[in-house]
Order: sequence, then structure tokens, then C-alpha cells
Amino acid sequence: MADGLLKLRVNQGRESGLGLLTYLENWNEQDKWWAGRESFFRPFEYAAMTSADWDGHEGALGPTVGIRNADPAARLVMGGVAVAELDYLRAVKLWFDWHRQDTPFAAINLHHYCNDGGGQAGKPTVGISPEADGLKARFAAFADYRNRYLRDSELWVTEFGWDVDARSVQRAPALAGASAEEIQGRWIARAWLELAAAGADRAHQFMMRDVVAPGAKGGGEVQHFRAGRAEGRLDAAPRVVLPGDVAPAPARLAFPRRAGAGGSRPARVSLCRFRGPDAGPRGLERHGHRAHRGGGGAAVAGRDKPRHPCDTHPR
Repeated sequence: MADGLLKLRVNQGRESGLGLLTYLENWNEQDKWWAGRESFFRPFEYAAMTSADWDGHEGALGPTVGIRNADPAARLVMGGVAVAELDYLRAVKLWFDWHRQDTPFAAINLHHYCNDGGGQAGKPTVGISPEADGLKARFAAFADYRNRYLRDSELWVTEFGWDVDARSVQRAPALAGASAEEIQGRWIARAWLELAAAGADRAHQFMMRDVVAPGAKGGGEVQHFRAGRAEGRLDAAPRVVLPGDVAPAPARLAFPRRAGAGGSRPARVSLCRFRGPDAGPRGLERHGHRAHRGGGGAAVAGRDKPRHPCDTHPR
């Protein structure tokens, strides 16, 4: 690439081939309907761009075009879709079947938020538990599709989580005598277990730091606040919380301590990888965690899905 096409700081030099990046994602939420036609990719459009991004559409665009031609060891990750529905993925796969010899994705990539609106595409008012949302069944369907038709691709969930800000439509509410932060921590931990049991290979919580969008101080609009997704301007650029901002203490995640341990053991929250000899519910049990298997517990008002017995749905 010509130097004139690179955006470098004054004190930065050109570096290449350092072997620091393996997985590259070629968009984010390409199905973002809320941003208009300029930002929304139809599945076939996204598939065509992906083919060019990966290997210059199997070399048709030239020998120097595409990630694979730049670094044969690199892997392409599907841009995380905002709405976790199989139809979009099926249409992308159909285009690949007709126009390529293979499917470029090393990983299928999905975003999903558990709330009473069914995710980002609905009109949520509050977050709900992963069990009430049917998180395991939702992603088990993707795992089944992957196992049938995309056996060389991993299944990633790169956005999920809950907020605790009172203005957020994705907040974890205080329930059954537990604070919102406590419920948030429980739901995050259980979501990882549900996703592992469903067959996901990796799950990334969005996001671990607390930030305030411009104007949020003093009750303005919020985007990402208290480690989750909050209601507000979707184009607002978040910033790190500073002293004096309206932000309570961040939520803390801790798993039950092991026998003989001196205290609670913090969760590893930056990345949770499930595939391997200990993958699945049995692997989780060997590590001291037992996935909740559903069933039992009272039904959530207005829903026929079981909830975790530790929760009481807000009225």
C-alpha cells in the first residue's frame, strides 16, 4: 500500500508483516437498518464485498488484492450482525455457493442483547435474563446450521451484555433483594454458560469499561453506560468515565470461590473461548461451573419460557 493511503501519526513509521493480527473483521453490523441505505448491506452486497476483501474475489481483482494475498496466515471473521437471524447468513452463504469455490469465513459473528423486545430490532424497555430470552436455543440453531453447512467456521458472539443505568433499555434491574450490579453480574456469567452450552466457540461481552456519551453528564443522552447498551444516540462517540460524571461504581463479576481459596475469584471477562477438550456443559462442570439446563421455576409474566429460579421478573 502506498504511504499516501496510510493514516499515520507524525511519530509513527510504516510497519508491516509483524504477525500481530490473525483475525480480521470486515465490517460491523452491516445490517444496521437504523442508519439508512448508505450503511445497510443487503446480504448479496455484503457477500460480494467479502469475496473481494478476502482474496480479491478468487484473484479476479489482481494478485495483490485481499487479506489472504497480504497474509496467508490471516483469518476473516464475518462482520457481527445486529440481528441474530439465520436468514441473513443463509443469503450470504447462497451467494458464496454461486460465485465462489468456498466460504471465506473463519468465524460466523453475531450480536444479541437479551431484553423484553427480543433484541436490538425490537422496542425494548428493560433487559431480561438469558434464560427468559431463550439465549441457548437461539444460538443452538446457529450452531446446528454451522455444523451442517459451515463446518470449517467457528461461531462467535461478539456483542452481548446488560447495562445498569436507569435510563437504559438494556438495564439489568434490581431483583429479589439483589442490586442491579449483582443481577448484571449473574446474568453475564450465566450468558457465557448458556452460549457455551449452545455450541458457541467464543463470546465477547460488550463492553467491560464504563463510558458516557457526550451530553450524558447531568442526565443527557446515553449510549454505552455502565458496561452495557443504553438508550440514546447511536452515533454518539463514547468516552471514558471521568471523576464527576454521573456513573455509579462499575459492576463486579466474581465466580464462586474454589475450596480452600482465600476469596472470590474474578471472572476472566475479556474473552471466553469454549472450543477444546473441555468444551460444552461437561467441560464447564469439570471446571466447577454447571450450566443451567432450564425447566422448573415460574414462568415470566407474559412469556412461556422458564426463568432462572434465582430471579424474580420485575413487575
